[in-house]
Amino acid sequence: MSLPDMFREHLPTFDIFEEKNPVRGRGVIGREEEIADLTSRIENAESIGVFGLRKVGKTSVVRAVTDALDPVSASMSMRAQTAEGQSQQAAVRVLACWLDVQRAYDRSARRLYSTLAAEIEKRLSAHGMTIPSPPTDDLQRIDDLIRLTMEKTALPLCIVLDEYDFLFEGSQGQPPIANIAAFLRLLRGWAQQTQRLCVVVIGRDPTPFQSPEVDGFPNPMLGWFVTRWLGPLAPQRANELLSRLGKRVGLDIGSVTLELALSLTGGHPLLHRQFGSSLLEHTNDRPLNSSHLNTDVLCKAAALDFHERGAVREICHEILHLLRTRFQASYDSLVHAARTSPIEALHHASWSSPAVVQLRNFGLFLGSAAKSASIPLVLTVYVRTFERRPSRSSRHRNSNRRGWHR
Repeated sequence: MSLPDMFREHLPTFDIFEEKNPVRGRGVIGREEEIADLTSRIENAESIGVFGLRKVGKTSVVRAVTDALDPVSASMSMRAQTAEGQSQQAAVRVLACWLDVQRAYDRSARRLYSTLAAEIEKRLSAHGMTIPSPPTDDLQRIDDLIRLTMEKTALPLCIVLDEYDFLFEGSQGQPPIANIAAFLRLLRGWAQQTQRLCVVVIGRDPTPFQSPEVDGFPNPMLGWFVTRWLGPLAPQRANELLSRLGKRVGLDIGSVTLELALSLTGGHPLLHRQFGSSLLEHTNDRPLNSSHLNTDVLCKAAALDFHERGAVREICHEILHLLRTRFQASYDSLVHAARTSPIEALHHASWSSPAVVQLRNFGLFLGSAAKSASIPLVLTVYVRTFERRPSRSSRHRNSNRRGWHR
């Protein structure tokens, strides 16, 4: 019996595709170009906004960069114990501190500052720095810790704010965290003064970058961050993801399967993994044999089940909800494309219109030009199945209000 068949027999419940959390190390597949670009920018202390849909791999890509630039931070975040502490310190090129903004669960300035200060202290202590006693003001504490870093080391300091959207809007539509402008001014001031502080924000919506004011003051984020959109995997990379994971569980991913998967998911990494998981489920009922199973014989049946998977529907629902609540014109364009065709939809909103550009940034309108535009088939199915059609009168009012043009 071959090794893959032994795995299939003795580990029948293991699904290598079923991974929904950020991946680390070799689990990041198909993002080499993005990782190389961000590595160069962070090492040069550029501040970056990484934007894209949920579960498209933003956190995984930034983690891959900071893990490589700061092995100590990587070990700390994975709670790994290593006997190579000195070699890790020697390999450190950036001091990386991570904060998931959701940890400031009450969305108070005090919670935000104290949680971030604790993360910076932890990283500086691991670098061998003595941390003085904290003052009472939490924002002053962050200021003091950044100053200490700049004085005691020549390394850049990278502060990553994951799920940064929560700085500006709560889950129930609450306003920005109080006095958030002062926090951002502090970070930008240090970044400009030293050129050794890099701030990376990760989220779905760059709108806070574009507002002229925050808290009644000039927006410190304007002209500061480099915007980096993270969309779906390129076709070759998406094929690589499916093929590599398939080989690990004894699947020979055929060309027909690869083409079908790409048309369904558009290269969205988690959706692509979900399709692989659907393939794997269809192989579990087949007789074991010594050869790898070519998936082309079962990919159509797997595609039918793929649409019914809970994770797939959740992602589609989240995408449509995001567009409906924050980018109404983009939502209308996508729904129109799903119910007719992308070409028909582009008769109402041009390829370069803000609504379509937003969809292209998210990787929901695919292709390099209007004539070759497409959208992931899974969204077409979801829209036609679950999205309500507006009444004719409301459709007329909305199109007039938004000024769609031919």
